[in-house]
Amino acid sequence: MKRFLTVLLLVLALTACASNESAPATDTTAEPEAVFDLDAYKSAVSECRTAINNAGLIIANVGSYEVNFCKSMNNINENTGWGSYTIETEDVAESGFAWLEEKTDYTRETVDTSYSEIQQQYKEIILTEIEGAEAKEIDAAFRELYDAYTTLYSLVTTPSGLPQDFAKEILACANTMTDSDEALALFLDES
Repeated sequence: MKRFLTVLLLVLALTACASNESAPATDTTAEPEAVFDLDAYKSAVSECRTAINNAGLIIANVGSYEVNFCKSMNNINENTGWGSYTIETEDVAESGFAWLEEKTDYTRETVDTSYSEIQQQYKEIILTEIEGAEAKEIDAAFRELYDAYTTLYSLVTTPSGLPQDFAKEILACANTMTDSDEALALFLDES
């Protein structure tokens, strides 16, 4: 009987070793799949949305000043409304940011710094793997808000073309930002 138990234990041990050798090894160090956190996503988008709206307001004010500056320059040059005055980028941008610095606590440097920070926030948010219809709606409106903001920033920091076209482009960006922000409000603002 002892011999039978010894043989049985030996067979069981060999069977256990054989099954362990053929079974694939499991990686216990692998990280579990990340689960999409809608509340964290909404929080990150809300924070960036606030930064975009604040920075966008400043840039829009500079743009408004630049439009008025161009109109004044045109009136001086042509005295016929918009006429054919072409924007000289350096003069208009310098004038706009000089006005900003004179009237507020902001400078060209603070505007550029905000822009860089918003770019980084946007990049981190966009790289998030989202799930669900609500997140997709937020994503679409958020991308539209960001695109309008970056276009506005580019227009104001490097103005060019005819003043009336410049004014229309600034207004279009401001309107898109407003519409996108209202779309985001549906999902991000608490009632």
